[in-house]
Amino acid sequence: MSRGFAIVVFTLAAFAAQAQETKGAEPAASTVAGVQQEKVEQPLLLASRTAPATLTGPSGTASPAGGANAGAKPAEGTAVEPTDCRIAETYLVLEKLVTRDYEAPIRSQATSSNGWQQTPYVASVTRCGHLFVLQVVSLSRDVWVVRQARLEGPGREVLQTRALRSNAVNTLKGPIAVNVITAKAPPGAKLSRLKLDLSGEDGRVAQVEVGDLP
Repeated sequence: MSRGFAIVVFTLAAFAAQAQETKGAEPAASTVAGVQQEKVEQPLLLASRTAPATLTGPSGTASPAGGANAGAKPAEGTAVEPTDCRIAETYLVLEKLVTRDYEAPIRSQATSSNGWQQTPYVASVTRCGHLFVLQVVSLSRDVWVVRQARLEGPGREVLQTRALRSNAVNTLKGPIAVNVITAKAPPGAKLSRLKLDLSGEDGRVAQVEVGDLP
């Protein structure tokens, strides 16, 4: 009887020891699986960090290297043109800046009825492609800010006004109003002269002509 009881106790003890070993072995297997998973994921993370960066063209849009459009030329009739006669922007589309300055007209000693000591005149014109940038200068006690501008060529070609900007420059003679007008000529237009109809924020209007355009 004692011998049978001892065999039963020994068998239970052996089962308990085997269960304990199995339970202790599970973390090791999990650890091995984690190491294997880490070995698989690490190269993917490294690849994402070392992936080649996309290049940025003059227009600021990303163009992937070796893409389908790499090295492709713009389609005919879709050439990019400057939005303003900035030097870098103009050079990027193989255009040139051409500028011409003009002398101020002789002004009388008396102030005109509109309050101008120097009536508005075109002091400078810069052309790049179809764009014209005109500098209009005037002198009066109240600074004249152009609100609307209409530009017309000698053949009644109407230019599209793109932008109006103004500034006041203090001088010994008084504040000089500088208005800069950016306008686009119709395609194919050959312009030698321009007539400007200008309207100011204070209600004063002026008609200005400029010839010998660049």
